[in-house]
Amino acid sequence: MIKLTAIRKTFPGFMLGPVNLEIPRGSFFMLMGPTGSGKTIVLESIAGLAQPDTGTVEISGRDVTNVKPGKRGVGIVYQDSALFPHLTVRENILYGTRWAQKGGMVISDLVEMLDLKPLLNRLPGKLSGGEKQRTALARALATNPSVILLDEPMSSLDPQFRNRLRRELKAIHTRTGTTFVMATHDFSDALSLGTAGAVVNCGKIEQQGDIDEIFFKPATPFMASFVGMKNVFPVKFQAGKAVTHDGLEIALAGESGQGQGHIAVSPQSIVVSNESRRGHTSERNHFQGQITGIVREGYGYLLDVQCRSTVFSAVITPGALEELKLITGTEVWLSWKATSVHTY
Repeated sequence: MIKLTAIRKTFPGFMLGPVNLEIPRGSFFMLMGPTGSGKTIVLESIAGLAQPDTGTVEISGRDVTNVKPGKRGVGIVYQDSALFPHLTVRENILYGTRWAQKGGMVISDLVEMLDLKPLLNRLPGKLSGGEKQRTALARALATNPSVILLDEPMSSLDPQFRNRLRRELKAIHTRTGTTFVMATHDFSDALSLGTAGAVVNCGKIEQQGDIDEIFFKPATPFMASFVGMKNVFPVKFQAGKAVTHDGLEIALAGESGQGQGHIAVSPQSIVVSNESRRGHTSERNHFQGQITGIVREGYGYLLDVQCRSTVFSAVITPGALEELKLITGTEVWLSWKATSVHTY
């Protein structure tokens, strides 16, 4: 297990910490957060490339806070791959093996798994982005590290290579049991690869835990917004309902007490219809509103619907958009279950 305790690091205009983080042994841990939130500094603190001002770093129960990077049993792969430009692919992969721990993957197996055999005699300048990343990954794995750190390794790749590298990373993780820690802002990477994760916001850990819990049970209003719930509103809680500033009474699944707070509703949880579904469905929340915006988003459409002065976002398929004949200005009904409402 990797354990960061009260890590702080101060830079001009930015402070990381205090960071308390536990990364399970053998996990594929996703470190997420907005650009500039501190993800890379967390990775470099684990690798020993950034020395914290205060706090401790432990790997497998060993305090490595003051241990040199090369003695930590950690490999790191950066976004730009950071290959030695004057060395061939073969020479790059073999570079660190003189310091490698025993018992790692055979180099020929690595080369075969990452499909690098045809590239072994090429220089990095003759490689594509995907080929460079595969070479950097092989170089890191060749040293038999107990931990692999990946800093946005797929952000510069096209979708085809991203999908391929995801599959390769998943296969390597399964085969080796190595602990992977990957910094990313791509939710597809996190959901397809991650077993656990954490979100960094302004230098602090906003939430950590199981990947599904992070995405489907966000713990704060920031988290709800970060994972794409979009419908995050300040409310007053009273009698099992959340009341918006304009008087919409939103039914909750359980008692939330009294006072002020926030709610969040995923756009995917909202059903859009031309007429009220009240009395014909288990959904307890029904509101009429007017479409104020329609935006194509991936394989569907994102509707903005104004109910009184509150604007909700809902996802709808192209087929449903056409079938319901929805355009800007159309009056529609929104409905969703009380269990779809997250409270903070």
